[in-house]
Amino acid sequence: MGDLCQLLFPKKNGMRNVKVIIATSLVLFLYSCDSTLKDVSLRLEKMAVSSKSDTVIFKFSELIGSNYDSLLVLPPYTMIDRIEKDFSITLDEIKKLDIERRDDIYVLCLFKDNRLTEYEILKRNSVDYNNIADLRFIKKEAELRIVKNQGIYNIEKAQH
Repeated sequence: MGDLCQLLFPKKNGMRNVKVIIATSLVLFLYSCDSTLKDVSLRLEKMAVSSKSDTVIFKFSELIGSNYDSLLVLPPYTMIDRIEKDFSITLDEIKKLDIERRDDIYVLCLFKDNRLTEYEILKRNSVDYNNIADLRFIKKEAELRIVKNQGIYNIEKAQH
């Protein structure tokens, strides 16, 4: 082990470099565990597939926490400037995703007091978000449902 450390890290700073690498790895690990939004699309898919029923009722707040009061699901090819103007919101972080030219993702945007607080890329897998990507805000406590239809799981607003 000593020879390996000497090879990887020069004599003078060898132990210090090991400590820096360990500390950096630990910080990155803890940071990655902190996100409340980690892979929402995967969790939705698991929820749908594991259900014995063709319909699953859920709330996004149960999946992603409660640091928001409304959400918006942006579909592929969304014109961000138009959304900002129509809703009087700022979506600078979303612009960087280049969704205006992409057809492979939806973007789940969380808002608190009409300000974007977090977002998550929703991958297009066996879950179809088209019915909730109608460019209308969805309130935090709104019930949604996943409905299985010919092998595709569609998310839609629950009807009462």
